[in-house]
Amino acid sequence: MQDKLSQGNRELTGKQLRELRIKNNFKQEDIGVKVGMSNTTIANYELGLRNPRKDTLYKLADLYNTSVDYLLGLTDNPHKSSNEPKDLKNIMLLKDVKYDGITLDEADIDIVTSILNRITRSK
Repeated sequence: MQDKLSQGNRELTGKQLRELRIKNNFKQEDIGVKVGMSNTTIANYELGLRNPRKDTLYKLADLYNTSVDYLLGLTDNPHKSSNEPKDLKNIMLLKDVKYDGITLDEADIDIVTSILNRITRSK
């Protein structure tokens, strides 16, 4: 997941992070102190200029009492447990995918994505 989010995903994650920060009446400096990074880094996340690392996403989700799926835009439900179906296309964009316990590399993900594209085009 680290440094693999597309620009659109980074912007969506940044928007979610900014909205949650404002809703919780935090300053960027407050968030930086709580997760152990600079307020400039937090600002870059919120602007969609940088990708939060996987461990940082988990820290931010815990801080805001939400799910990583919500931060990544995989669900519209900000609550921790969500029964909403996830968009497989967004999951594949993360490039951090496992199948049966085996991590898929980028070539594998590209093959799976092309198969799924063919399936959805035929419907």
